Amino acid sequence: MEQFRPKIEFEKNPKEPVKVFYLFRHDPPVYDPTVDDEMKKHGYSGEKNYPVAFRKPEIPEVPSDYLPPKERLNKFSRREPGSKMIGKKINGEIDYKIFDNDVSNKESSAELMERATYEGGIDEIQTRKNLNFLEDLIKKDNFKPIFLVGPRTRHLFTFNSIMKLLKQDGVCAEDTTIFHTDKLTDINMGWLPMMRVAEKSKADDPWSLVKDPIHHEKMKNEGIETMEEIKDRMRKHIASLERGLAIKNTGEIKAGRDKIKPLFIEFTSDFEQRALLSALGFNEIKGVKTNYFETSPGSYICIEVAKNDTARIYYQTPNMDDREFLGEVNGFRNIINRKSSNFIQ
Repeated sequence: MEQFRPKIEFEKNPKEPVKVFYLFRHDPPVYDPTVDDEMKKHGYSGEKNYPVAFRKPEIPEVPSDYLPPKERLNKFSRREPGSKMIGKKINGEIDYKIFDNDVSNKESSAELMERATYEGGIDEIQTRKNLNFLEDLIKKDNFKPIFLVGPRTRHLFTFNSIMKLLKQDGVCAEDTTIFHTDKLTDINMGWLPMMRVAEKSKADDPWSLVKDPIHHEKMKNEGIETMEEIKDRMRKHIASLERGLAIKNTGEIKAGRDKIKPLFIEFTSDFEQRALLSALGFNEIKGVKTNYFETSPGSYICIEVAKNDTARIYYQTPNMDDREFLGEVNGFRNIINRKSSNFIQ
Protein backbone atom coordinates (compact mmCIF):
# COMPACT_ATOMS: atom_id res chain seq x y z
CA MET A 1 0.00 0.00 0.00
CA GLU A 2 1.26 3.43 -0.90
CA GLN A 3 2.07 5.44 2.18
CA PHE A 4 -0.05 8.58 2.61
CA ARG A 5 2.06 11.68 2.77
CA PRO A 6 0.29 14.90 3.78
CA LYS A 7 0.93 18.01 1.73
CA ILE A 8 3.30 20.40 3.49
CA GLU A 9 2.79 23.89 2.19
CA PHE A 10 6.12 25.22 3.40
CA GLU A 11 8.30 22.77 1.44
CA LYS A 12 8.24 24.84 -1.72
CA ASN A 13 9.97 28.23 -1.60
CA PRO A 14 9.67 28.62 2.20
CA LYS A 15 11.12 32.17 2.06
CA GLU A 16 8.87 33.44 -0.72
CA PRO A 17 6.92 36.46 0.62
CA VAL A 18 3.19 35.89 0.91
CA LYS A 19 2.30 39.21 2.55
CA VAL A 20 4.07 42.54 2.81
CA PHE A 21 3.59 45.56 5.07
CA TYR A 22 4.84 49.04 4.13
CA LEU A 23 4.70 51.75 6.81
CA PHE A 24 5.42 55.15 5.26
CA ARG A 25 6.26 58.12 7.43
CA HIS A 26 4.52 61.26 6.23
CA ASP A 27 6.43 63.88 4.22
CA PRO A 28 8.04 66.88 5.99
CA PRO A 29 5.18 68.61 7.84
CA VAL A 30 4.05 72.20 7.44
CA TYR A 31 2.03 73.86 10.21
CA ASP A 32 0.16 77.13 10.42
CA PRO A 33 2.07 79.78 12.46
CA THR A 34 -0.73 79.66 15.05
CA VAL A 35 0.62 76.25 16.04
CA ASP A 36 3.95 77.85 16.93
CA ASP A 37 2.02 80.43 18.95
CA GLU A 38 0.35 77.62 20.88
CA MET A 39 3.73 76.03 21.60
CA LYS A 40 5.09 79.32 22.91
CA LYS A 41 2.23 79.53 25.41
CA HIS A 42 3.76 76.52 27.14
CA GLY A 43 7.40 77.60 26.92
CA TYR A 44 8.28 75.81 23.68
CA SER A 45 8.64 76.89 20.05
CA GLY A 46 9.18 75.51 16.60
CA GLU A 47 12.63 77.10 16.44
CA LYS A 48 13.72 75.47 19.69
CA ASN A 49 11.82 72.19 19.82
CA TYR A 50 10.34 71.35 16.44
CA PRO A 51 12.35 72.66 13.46
CA VAL A 52 9.75 72.22 10.73
CA ALA A 53 8.07 74.70 8.40
CA PHE A 54 5.53 77.13 9.88
CA ARG A 55 3.43 78.82 7.22
CA LYS A 56 -0.09 78.55 5.90
CA PRO A 57 -0.26 74.97 4.58
CA GLU A 58 -1.08 74.59 0.92
CA ILE A 59 -3.91 72.13 0.46
CA PRO A 60 -3.39 69.89 -2.58
CA GLU A 61 -6.23 68.75 -4.77
CA VAL A 62 -7.28 65.48 -3.17
CA PRO A 63 -9.72 63.23 -5.09
CA SER A 64 -13.00 62.87 -3.23
CA ASP A 65 -12.58 59.08 -3.21
CA TYR A 66 -9.55 59.53 -0.95
CA LEU A 67 -11.32 61.62 1.67
CA PRO A 68 -12.79 59.98 4.77
CA PRO A 69 -16.55 60.38 5.13
CA LYS A 70 -17.66 62.68 7.94
CA GLU A 71 -19.24 59.69 9.63
CA ARG A 72 -15.78 58.14 9.88
CA LEU A 73 -14.27 61.34 11.25
CA ASN A 74 -17.00 61.46 13.87
CA LYS A 75 -16.15 57.91 14.93
CA PHE A 76 -12.53 58.97 15.35
CA SER A 77 -13.65 61.87 17.54
CA ARG A 78 -15.95 59.87 19.77
CA ARG A 79 -13.65 56.98 20.55
CA GLU A 80 -11.27 56.91 23.47
CA PRO A 81 -8.96 59.94 23.72
CA GLY A 82 -6.79 58.39 21.04
CA SER A 83 -8.66 59.32 18.04
CA LYS A 84 -9.84 62.85 18.34
CA MET A 85 -9.17 65.36 15.58
CA ILE A 86 -7.70 68.70 16.57
CA GLY A 87 -10.10 71.43 15.52
CA LYS A 88 -10.43 75.19 15.87
CA LYS A 89 -9.90 77.51 18.82
CA ILE A 90 -12.78 78.13 21.17
CA ASN A 91 -12.23 80.87 23.76
CA GLY A 92 -8.53 80.82 22.98
CA GLU A 93 -8.11 77.08 23.57
CA ILE A 94 -7.70 74.10 21.24
CA ASP A 95 -10.83 72.02 20.88
CA TYR A 96 -11.55 68.70 19.18
CA LYS A 97 -13.78 68.87 16.15
CA ILE A 98 -17.01 66.93 15.85
CA PHE A 99 -18.24 67.01 12.27
CA ASP A 100 -21.85 67.56 11.32
CA ASN A 101 -23.72 64.28 11.32
CA ASP A 102 -23.94 64.23 7.54
CA VAL A 103 -22.91 60.75 6.48
CA SER A 104 -23.45 61.37 2.78
CA ASN A 105 -20.76 64.00 2.31
CA LYS A 106 -17.00 64.10 2.32
CA GLU A 107 -15.03 66.94 3.81
CA SER A 108 -15.04 70.22 1.95
CA SER A 109 -11.79 71.97 1.06
CA ALA A 110 -12.48 74.52 3.81
CA GLU A 111 -12.95 71.78 6.42
CA LEU A 112 -9.81 70.01 5.26
CA MET A 113 -7.90 73.31 5.49
CA GLU A 114 -9.16 73.85 9.04
CA ARG A 115 -7.94 70.44 10.15
CA ALA A 116 -4.61 70.98 8.37
CA THR A 117 -3.95 74.06 10.49
CA TYR A 118 -3.18 71.84 13.47
CA GLU A 119 -2.71 68.40 11.91
CA GLY A 120 -0.32 69.62 9.25
CA GLY A 121 0.23 70.03 5.56
CA ILE A 122 3.38 68.69 3.89
CA ASP A 123 6.36 69.79 1.83
CA GLU A 124 5.60 67.25 -0.86
CA ILE A 125 8.56 65.08 -1.82
CA GLN A 126 8.88 65.15 -5.61
CA THR A 127 11.47 62.40 -6.19
CA ARG A 128 11.02 59.09 -4.40
CA LYS A 129 13.57 56.43 -5.21
CA ASN A 130 12.01 54.25 -2.53
CA LEU A 131 8.94 53.34 -4.60
CA ASN A 132 10.77 50.94 -6.93
CA PHE A 133 10.40 47.77 -4.85
CA LEU A 134 6.80 48.62 -4.08
CA GLU A 135 5.98 49.06 -7.75
CA ASP A 136 7.67 45.78 -8.66
CA LEU A 137 5.57 43.91 -6.11
CA ILE A 138 2.40 45.24 -7.71
CA LYS A 139 3.48 44.94 -11.34
CA LYS A 140 5.48 41.71 -11.37
CA ASP A 141 4.55 39.69 -8.30
CA ASN A 142 0.77 40.13 -8.41
CA PHE A 143 0.40 41.45 -4.88
CA LYS A 144 -2.93 43.12 -4.12
CA PRO A 145 -2.35 46.64 -2.72
CA ILE A 146 -4.51 47.66 0.23
CA PHE A 147 -4.06 51.24 1.41
CA LEU A 148 -4.51 52.28 5.04
CA VAL A 149 -4.32 55.98 5.86
CA GLY A 150 -3.86 57.49 9.31
CA PRO A 151 -6.39 60.12 10.45
CA ARG A 152 -4.11 63.18 10.37
CA THR A 153 -4.20 65.44 7.32
CA ARG A 154 -0.45 65.05 6.81
CA HIS A 155 -1.00 61.28 6.41
CA LEU A 156 -3.70 61.87 3.79
CA PHE A 157 -1.59 64.35 1.82
CA THR A 158 1.38 61.95 1.74
CA PHE A 159 -0.88 59.13 0.55
CA ASN A 160 -2.24 61.42 -2.16
CA SER A 161 1.29 62.34 -3.28
CA ILE A 162 2.45 58.74 -3.54
CA MET A 163 -0.69 57.70 -5.38
CA LYS A 164 0.04 60.35 -8.03
CA LEU A 165 3.57 59.01 -8.52
CA LEU A 166 2.38 55.40 -8.71
CA LYS A 167 -0.04 56.33 -11.47
CA GLN A 168 2.67 58.27 -13.31
CA ASP A 169 4.83 55.14 -13.21
CA GLY A 170 2.05 53.03 -14.70
CA VAL A 171 1.00 51.26 -11.53
CA CYS A 172 -2.72 50.66 -11.72
CA ALA A 173 -4.31 51.27 -8.34
CA GLU A 174 -7.81 52.27 -9.39
CA ASP A 175 -9.52 49.19 -7.95
CA THR A 176 -7.59 49.10 -4.70
CA THR A 177 -9.16 49.32 -1.28
CA ILE A 178 -8.60 52.42 0.88
CA PHE A 179 -9.20 52.43 4.63
CA HIS A 180 -8.99 55.39 7.01
CA THR A 181 -7.96 54.16 10.43
CA ASP A 182 -7.15 55.82 13.74
CA LYS A 183 -4.88 52.89 14.58
CA LEU A 184 -2.22 54.90 12.67
CA THR A 185 -2.88 58.11 14.54
CA ASP A 186 0.67 59.18 15.60
CA ILE A 187 0.08 59.68 19.36
CA ASN A 188 -3.48 59.56 20.56
CA MET A 189 -3.99 63.09 21.91
CA GLY A 190 -1.84 64.94 19.40
CA TRP A 191 1.20 66.94 20.35
CA LEU A 192 -0.39 70.22 21.49
CA PRO A 193 -1.99 68.55 24.54
CA MET A 194 1.40 66.94 25.16
CA MET A 195 2.95 70.42 25.38
CA ARG A 196 0.80 71.17 28.42
CA VAL A 197 2.05 68.04 30.16
CA ALA A 198 5.63 68.85 29.17
CA GLU A 199 5.25 72.34 30.65
CA LYS A 200 4.12 70.89 33.99
CA SER A 201 7.05 68.44 33.91
CA LYS A 202 9.55 71.15 32.90
CA ALA A 203 10.80 68.81 30.16
CA ASP A 204 13.47 70.17 27.80
CA ASP A 205 12.20 67.96 24.98
CA PRO A 206 8.41 67.44 24.94
CA TRP A 207 8.78 64.33 22.78
CA SER A 208 10.90 62.67 25.43
CA LEU A 209 7.64 62.15 27.35
CA VAL A 210 6.57 59.70 24.64
CA LYS A 211 9.94 58.07 24.02
CA ASP A 212 11.39 57.69 27.52
CA PRO A 213 9.92 54.91 29.72
CA ILE A 214 10.45 56.94 32.90
CA HIS A 215 7.52 59.19 31.89
CA HIS A 216 5.11 56.32 31.26
CA GLU A 217 2.99 56.57 34.41
CA LYS A 218 2.76 60.36 34.22
CA MET A 219 1.58 60.23 30.60
CA LYS A 220 -0.81 57.36 31.34
CA ASN A 221 -2.45 59.44 34.05
CA GLU A 222 -2.99 62.22 31.49
CA GLY A 223 -4.50 59.78 28.97
CA ILE A 224 -1.66 60.26 26.47
CA GLU A 225 0.15 57.38 24.82
CA THR A 226 3.82 56.59 25.24
CA MET A 227 5.81 54.14 23.16
CA GLU A 228 4.50 51.30 25.32
CA GLU A 229 0.88 51.94 24.31
CA ILE A 230 1.78 52.70 20.70
CA LYS A 231 3.71 49.44 20.54
CA ASP A 232 0.70 47.45 21.74
CA ARG A 233 -1.61 49.39 19.42
CA MET A 234 0.54 48.60 16.39
CA ARG A 235 0.89 44.93 17.31
CA LYS A 236 -2.89 44.62 17.69
CA HIS A 237 -3.42 46.54 14.44
CA ILE A 238 -1.23 44.16 12.46
CA ALA A 239 -2.88 41.18 14.19
CA SER A 240 -6.32 42.48 13.13
CA LEU A 241 -5.12 42.73 9.52
CA GLU A 242 -3.90 39.15 9.79
CA ARG A 243 -7.28 37.96 11.06
CA GLY A 244 -9.14 39.80 8.31
CA LEU A 245 -6.80 38.30 5.72
CA ALA A 246 -7.35 34.78 7.06
CA ILE A 247 -11.14 35.21 6.84
CA LYS A 248 -10.88 36.63 3.32
CA ASN A 249 -8.62 33.84 2.10
CA THR A 250 -10.90 31.18 3.57
CA GLY A 251 -13.63 32.58 1.36
CA GLU A 252 -11.31 32.69 -1.65
CA ILE A 253 -10.40 29.01 -1.23
CA LYS A 254 -14.06 27.99 -0.86
CA ALA A 255 -14.80 29.85 -4.09
CA GLY A 256 -12.05 27.93 -5.89
CA ARG A 257 -9.73 30.92 -6.20
CA ASP A 258 -6.12 31.40 -5.18
CA LYS A 259 -5.26 33.04 -1.89
CA ILE A 260 -4.76 36.78 -1.94
CA LYS A 261 -1.18 38.01 -1.59
CA PRO A 262 -1.78 41.28 0.28
CA LEU A 263 0.40 44.35 0.11
CA PHE A 264 -0.60 46.58 3.02
CA ILE A 265 0.59 50.13 2.31
CA GLU A 266 0.15 52.37 5.34
CA PHE A 267 0.63 56.09 5.89
CA THR A 268 1.43 57.17 9.40
CA SER A 269 4.10 58.79 11.59
CA ASP A 270 7.53 57.93 12.93
CA PHE A 271 6.21 56.77 16.31
CA GLU A 272 4.35 53.89 14.65
CA GLN A 273 7.46 52.91 12.70
CA ARG A 274 9.54 52.75 15.87
CA ALA A 275 6.81 50.96 17.80
CA LEU A 276 6.43 48.19 15.24
CA LEU A 277 10.19 47.64 15.12
CA SER A 278 10.18 47.42 18.91
CA ALA A 279 7.26 44.97 18.87
CA LEU A 280 9.27 42.77 16.51
CA GLY A 281 12.09 42.62 19.05
CA PHE A 282 14.49 45.31 17.88
CA ASN A 283 16.15 46.91 20.91
CA GLU A 284 18.41 49.07 18.75
CA ILE A 285 18.58 50.30 15.16
CA LYS A 286 22.01 51.32 13.91
CA GLY A 287 23.32 51.59 17.45
CA VAL A 288 20.44 53.82 18.63
CA LYS A 289 17.70 52.67 21.00
CA THR A 290 14.65 51.96 18.87
CA ASN A 291 12.51 54.51 20.75
CA TYR A 292 14.90 57.24 19.62
CA PHE A 293 15.66 56.01 16.09
CA GLU A 294 14.94 58.95 13.75
CA THR A 295 13.32 57.79 10.54
CA SER A 296 13.39 60.30 7.69
CA PRO A 297 10.24 61.99 6.37
CA GLY A 298 8.91 59.96 3.45
CA SER A 299 10.81 56.85 4.55
CA TYR A 300 9.28 53.42 4.98
CA ILE A 301 9.67 50.36 7.14
CA CYS A 302 8.93 47.26 5.04
CA ILE A 303 8.12 43.83 6.49
CA GLU A 304 8.13 40.88 4.09
CA VAL A 305 6.52 37.82 5.67
CA ALA A 306 7.39 34.48 4.05
CA LYS A 307 5.54 31.17 3.87
CA ASN A 308 7.60 29.82 6.75
CA ASP A 309 6.49 32.79 8.91
CA THR A 310 9.87 34.49 8.96
CA ALA A 311 9.83 38.25 8.48
CA ARG A 312 12.55 40.26 6.79
CA ILE A 313 12.59 43.95 7.72
CA TYR A 314 13.87 46.76 5.48
CA TYR A 315 14.23 50.54 5.68
CA GLN A 316 14.59 53.08 2.87
CA THR A 317 14.50 56.87 2.68
CA PRO A 318 13.25 58.66 -0.47
CA ASN A 319 16.80 59.49 -1.59
CA MET A 320 18.39 56.06 -0.98
CA ASP A 321 19.19 54.05 -4.11
CA ASP A 322 18.51 50.74 -2.39
CA ARG A 323 16.68 49.57 0.68
CA GLU A 324 18.59 48.68 3.83
CA PHE A 325 18.14 45.29 5.48
CA LEU A 326 17.57 45.69 9.22
CA GLY A 327 17.14 42.06 10.22
CA GLU A 328 15.01 38.95 10.21
CA VAL A 329 12.68 37.53 12.87
CA ASN A 330 11.08 34.11 13.17
CA GLY A 331 7.51 33.36 14.19
CA PHE A 332 5.98 36.61 12.96
CA ARG A 333 2.43 35.41 13.65
CA ASN A 334 3.24 34.47 17.24
CA ILE A 335 4.92 37.82 17.88
CA ILE A 336 2.00 39.96 16.81
CA ASN A 337 -0.63 37.73 18.46
CA ARG A 338 0.86 37.91 21.94
CA LYS A 339 -1.80 38.85 24.46
CA SER A 340 0.55 41.34 26.06
CA SER A 341 3.91 42.75 25.10
CA ASN A 342 6.85 43.44 27.32
CA PHE A 343 8.18 46.96 26.85
CA ILE A 344 11.68 46.79 25.35
CA GLN A 345 13.95 49.49 26.73
